[in-house]
Amino acid sequence: MLLAYSPEFVTHPYFRCASYCILFISTLYLYGGLNRQDIQSVRRRIFSASISCLLILLDTITFVRRPNAKGLSLTLLELSRVHLKLEGLGTALFVPSSVTLLLFMGPLFSEYRARYYYRASGKCSVSKFPHLISDWLRECYYTLDWRWLRTVIVAPCVEELIFRGCILFHLKRELKSCCSLCLASAGFFAVSHFHHVFEKIHAGYSWKSAIKSCTAQVLLTAFFGTYSTFIVLRTGNLLAACMVHAICNQFGLPDLRAEIHLAEMRDGARGKVLYLAILVAGLFGWMLLILPATSPHLFSNNSPFCYT
Repeated sequence: MLLAYSPEFVTHPYFRCASYCILFISTLYLYGGLNRQDIQSVRRRIFSASISCLLILLDTITFVRRPNAKGLSLTLLELSRVHLKLEGLGTALFVPSSVTLLLFMGPLFSEYRARYYYRASGKCSVSKFPHLISDWLRECYYTLDWRWLRTVIVAPCVEELIFRGCILFHLKRELKSCCSLCLASAGFFAVSHFHHVFEKIHAGYSWKSAIKSCTAQVLLTAFFGTYSTFIVLRTGNLLAACMVHAICNQFGLPDLRAEIHLAEMRDGARGKVLYLAILVAGLFGWMLLILPATSPHLFSNNSPFCYT
């Protein structure tokens, strides 16, 4: 019998993980097309990603459920095997995401100074902090569209459920340490993002430019995949990673060179030094707080994977 038709091969964790990645990516193109910024394509991709996510979850549930289970009901214990739990939900949503925000202290300060500078320039008579917040909220309201929904809401939820819920569940059947699980999950997550090469070529990039651009994106995605898997293993809660993912997608990768230049233009050398100091302080704050903020005891997580 061919290996591909062997039941042991089909149910092997790595085969299942690779199949999930192929299903997820292929549905984006089969129904959504190549132009990811076109509104119609965005709507179609949201739909196709949701359907593929549902199919992947249903397949994973066949492994999660007890052999003697009847009907469609799932116990809380079974759901927790794919890191879906309500226990400690508030803490899971707030604490890891708050610490993650420390990584964006520099860009947040730059945004604050930009709005303050605009109001103080005379175009607006008031430069008080509450008005800066209202300006930001108003801007957020006007940027709510299908692209924002895809980037900040749908993509984090779908990708976390697939890669940190279903794929991580299967990887646990094969790997037994936190480090190996983080690297393996991040590997599948990063490689799955290499499909953006085809979008860039469709947009007019050369093969060389498209691959070079996507390689940098894949490396960044691998780092985030490792971080997100670490959060899930430590907290035991998938929604903690969803919130962190949404925050990172909202801010994106900051252009540090441009922001440092703007800080120097607004406030001279003092502004440049202050921006760098806040950026470094945020990084050190994150390094100091990420372990206690994701302590398994804080989330009543007794999984052995979060310690090894």
